[in-house]
Amino acid sequence: MADDIRAFRKLSEAARKSGDIATAQQYTTQAWKLAVALDDQFLGVGHPTWKDKLRWMKSNGLQPVNKSKRNTTAPAIDVAPAILLDKRHRGTQLLERHTERLAVLALTGCRPSELMKGVEVRLLRDKNGQPKGVGIEVSGAKVDHNRGHEKRRLAFLLDGVVARGLSELCLERGGRFTLGTTSADYRSLNRLLCVHKISCYTFRHALGSDLKASIADGQTTPEQAAMVMGHRSTQSLLSYGATNRGRSRRRPKIKVSASSVVKKSPVRRGEKAQKRVRKTPQKATPKAPSKTALVEASPLFIPYPKLLPSCAKKGTV
Repeated sequence: MADDIRAFRKLSEAARKSGDIATAQQYTTQAWKLAVALDDQFLGVGHPTWKDKLRWMKSNGLQPVNKSKRNTTAPAIDVAPAILLDKRHRGTQLLERHTERLAVLALTGCRPSELMKGVEVRLLRDKNGQPKGVGIEVSGAKVDHNRGHEKRRLAFLLDGVVARGLSELCLERGGRFTLGTTSADYRSLNRLLCVHKISCYTFRHALGSDLKASIADGQTTPEQAAMVMGHRSTQSLLSYGATNRGRSRRRPKIKVSASSVVKKSPVRRGEKAQKRVRKTPQKATPKAPSKTALVEASPLFIPYPKLLPSCAKKGTV
């Protein structure tokens, strides 16, 4: 409704500038009617909200939907290519359309909104020019001055079906390619995954379980895990997966670099509330460019060339 209101106002202004006052008045009237309906149904004082629906369900003995992230079952990382070979899916259209997206979701655990922003995949080589790994660059979706990373780059060894498949695609496309995803692609992929009782977001919980298990074993630090997930705080991982669901032998070996520094303590809710109700706006202070921090999540190191600081000292990362 808000989009239609803006469209009607734009048409009205165009008609007014062209001298067609009658048409401009008609468009203005339509915009005004929609604005009144929008205010009455959704913006007025005392309008019904989701909390009212929750109270109604409880009063009528209905069980509200549990939205806890911890209840999501984490699939195995190699379930991505296996899903498309299921007998319940006919033809090859789904295979051709979603194989790359499933591979990226299974490896990176990125958010669906990050997948829709576009993901860059490139082939990583060793000193001799031989393929050694796959690098994936993800643009953050939940990013502001307190949370998230503008960019994070993950590197994976070629020790799994998914990583090897992406490396072969990179070789076919000149060493790198950008994976785009539209809203229609996302809906189609989710319908495909619903057959297996999972969703696009389920792969994020799978990676969260692996990272939690790696932290418990001492193989990964909380700061490294936060970078992999795209979090600015180490506490955000608590909402994803479970330690006992992490795989012991099939955990992906990941290298990660992010554009921001990870905080060891979360932002307090009280601080966020004060910033929302602040009446006097303050002038934004220019932020100093943050240095990219490169960390290792396994003994095997995969260099990602553009992420290495130009002034890095010998023996440091």
